[in-house]
Amino acid sequence: MSLTRILRYSKNVPDKTVVVVGTVTDDARLFEIRPIKICALRFTSGARARIVKNGGECLTFDQLALRCPTGSNTILLRGSVLPFIRIVIRLKVYYYKSLCSASIHFNTLSSSISITYEQV
Repeated sequence: MSLTRILRYSKNVPDKTVVVVGTVTDDARLFEIRPIKICALRFTSGARARIVKNGGECLTFDQLALRCPTGSNTILLRGSVLPFIRIVIRLKVYYYKSLCSASIHFNTLSSSISITYEQV
């Protein structure tokens, strides 16, 4: 997730630690960023340098667990679930293609997939 998205989604919660399950990448289109605490699995070198230079902190999940073990004062951001959903759908449809016909429904509000199979 890029720094631009992280700053956009955490604009209304300035005192919380942003938790990203993934990689934080730098964005060259951003000139200034505000001091922010980010916990992520991995940081690119440019993103880490820019966050620390502007008075922010880059944390690992181990450091986050020691600072706030209950997860208070954190906001969890996640990336798109569509690539994962596409893979699941392809695998299931491929497996059942010869056995039956499948109808796939994706609920965007609850991020759930329901696949219905009918015998041919």
